[in-house]
Amino acid sequence: MDAAFDYLFGQNARKTLTDAYHRAVRTFGPARPLNGGFTRLPCRERGSGKPLSPLYCDACVTDGGEIDAVIETQVDGRWRPLAGKHGRTVYLAVDIVRLVDAHLFETYAPPPRPTTALVPFPYRWIPEPALVRAHRALVAFKRRLSPRTADGVWPFWDLEQFVACVVHAVGGSVSVRRRPPQFVFSHDVDGVEQMAFAEEIARIEADAGVRAGFFIPGEVIRARRGAVGRIAALGHEIGLHGLRHDNKHLAIPPAEYALQLRAYAKELSDLGVAGFRSPSLLTSPPLRKILAEFFSYDSSLTDTDIYGEAGGHHGCGVVRPYPGEGLTILPITLPFDDRLYTLGRMNPVDEWTAKARWVFERGGTAVLCTHACKPYYPDGYAKIFDGLLRALNETPGLRFVAPAEAAQSAT
Repeated sequence: MDAAFDYLFGQNARKTLTDAYHRAVRTFGPARPLNGGFTRLPCRERGSGKPLSPLYCDACVTDGGEIDAVIETQVDGRWRPLAGKHGRTVYLAVDIVRLVDAHLFETYAPPPRPTTALVPFPYRWIPEPALVRAHRALVAFKRRLSPRTADGVWPFWDLEQFVACVVHAVGGSVSVRRRPPQFVFSHDVDGVEQMAFAEEIARIEADAGVRAGFFIPGEVIRARRGAVGRIAALGHEIGLHGLRHDNKHLAIPPAEYALQLRAYAKELSDLGVAGFRSPSLLTSPPLRKILAEFFSYDSSLTDTDIYGEAGGHHGCGVVRPYPGEGLTILPITLPFDDRLYTLGRMNPVDEWTAKARWVFERGGTAVLCTHACKPYYPDGYAKIFDGLLRALNETPGLRFVAPAEAAQSAT
């Protein structure tokens, strides 16, 4: 996965980190696995005590010897050198390059076990108001089980800043490709019952001159071809939101899933579908390998998210598109409307505006994913959209682009 790392940070950064890690292994011995595998480790700058974004790590060179730490990490309750010097020689106690890849493709996280896939029938058969109540109860339950999940990681988890600090600590430099600010409106349509509201959203945005992306399951595209065509005719991009929104797709062998995708070849071709977003963001490397045969980009990862079907906390930790696994990965970088709603944060405009400005400061792309679900917008979508548009228009040079155009910035 060197292409993704090199795109985000540069080849010189990769070489600097790799060399510093190999020196530590030669001097102090191989990295030792952490109990329990990947663990979220707090990190900080030595001396100032300034906290850095946490890192998911599974092995560490634990005998720091006489290293004068510049950056520390807390392993087994004790602060230990992560990056530092002994004399003029710099050392790195963890393999940052490998761990960045683990974050970029979420291999640090256990395979997701979606609750909604356990019911003996497609969960979308449940009426939408009941689904919203069930989702709120499920998030509340997860929050009680893991009340500290959100600490330090949501909605601002800055893996890029962390890597830059480590590279500088071991004497290297980072090459960052900064681009003018871009904002992406995208919407997930989970079932046929949401198509009417999706059309309403599409008209509101088109009237404002915004071209958005609508990710729709294959079965819904086939069943509501006329409505999907009307959304596309307004200038919006159509993406595929899986074949059906039952959250059972990861149980299908990749080769079989590819056959099912081919059955929708005509619909995908007629609509010019270039992108994929996995239902409930339930994705995996084997699935993405199959998707690369059909799509140019995948928007199934977030920079950070909590209490979703994909896990208590997960994400790639970066706010820019990047190449990988034959696709461009376009991370969703703003908090989800359903998560804000279920967590009781009833003013999403302020949340989205604050996060978007944070993303722009880092040269990233603000990607918003909302759901065509009326209960999340009790005062109507237009009110929220207009308020967000007014707030965002204060950003100099901001462009509103469709998902495919944003993904192309990484090619």
